Amino acid sequence: MKYFVDIDNTICYYKNTNCKDYNLAIPYYNRINKINELYEQGNEITYWTARGTLTGINWYNTTHKQLDQWKCKYHELRMGKPAYDIFIDDKNINSETFFKDVESIPDTKIKVRLDNNLKILCIIPARSGSKSLPHKNIKNFNGKPLMAWSIEQSKECKYKNQIKIVVSTDSEKYRDIAVKWGAEVPFIRPQEISGDLSTDYECIKHAVIWLSENENYKPDIILQLRPTQPCRKVEDINKCLELFLENRNNYDSLRTVVEFEKSPYKMYTIHSNNELQPLHKKVNVIKEPYNQSRQVLPKTYLHNGYIDIFNTEILEKETISGDKIYPYIMNKNDTIDIDTIDDWEKAEMFFCA
Repeated sequence: MKYFVDIDNTICYYKNTNCKDYNLAIPYYNRINKINELYEQGNEITYWTARGTLTGINWYNTTHKQLDQWKCKYHELRMGKPAYDIFIDDKNINSETFFKDVESIPDTKIKVRLDNNLKILCIIPARSGSKSLPHKNIKNFNGKPLMAWSIEQSKECKYKNQIKIVVSTDSEKYRDIAVKWGAEVPFIRPQEISGDLSTDYECIKHAVIWLSENENYKPDIILQLRPTQPCRKVEDINKCLELFLENRNNYDSLRTVVEFEKSPYKMYTIHSNNELQPLHKKVNVIKEPYNQSRQVLPKTYLHNGYIDIFNTEILEKETISGDKIYPYIMNKNDTIDIDTIDDWEKAEMFFCA
């Protein structure tokens, strides 16, 4: 049989019914599961939506991505469905009637079940080659090796039963310490991606590939906790995970940020001819922002490396942030990233305060 299935208010809904932003659609997983069962039974499934019919906006890519993220099984996605108020037809079935047998299962319960099946990989990158503060990742900080704090924080968060904690290190000594404090260290990170210029992307990509090939473990999302944040609060990890799990269909990643008091719109570079050049010659409608009052310029935010979360699938695009980043704004006084001995001393003072 051929089934044509609407999308909005049929397999998804919106918290704000007065202002429908398709990017904020929330899936009805129980309804999607029923359509998937029809697909598995050999029926032909076409999702047909009126998104953009009245406005002329092309919502195809957004809709296609959502259906994939919601694990919808179908044969075709069609746009251009008429934006009618009432449709009268001898074969039409109202969605409330069709899904009546699954309506008794609240979506909140469905969400909990799905969350319980969600795989979260917590990566703690701890290479041994720090130059500014040698071996800082295993240096004793308030009675524990520095990286042990991040291991314990992830073990204490509310999603601990779904989290696999992996320390990525290039050192066997670091591996032994990490295992002692409760992390897994199933591999030693290759030296070629453990240098001063190596990136987080290289580290995480290597870990994900290794786990997939050797343990058949494929996480849904990645939680990166840098060991240089021993004062990190577990409640912040919980809040960030909650926010991202709620919004991951509409965002690629979540990053913690602090408001930056020095505006980048007032910054310059010096060219090879010793000529000073502004980074930004125009911001929105503001010309020469470097000559304007700071108060009229847009607020800017600095990534503080406190907590990073992202959908694993974006690694295929060679990124760990993607294009759509959810901001978790923090007070700059609530976080200290240890890079130097001065940072270390400040963190110890902050910890004891």
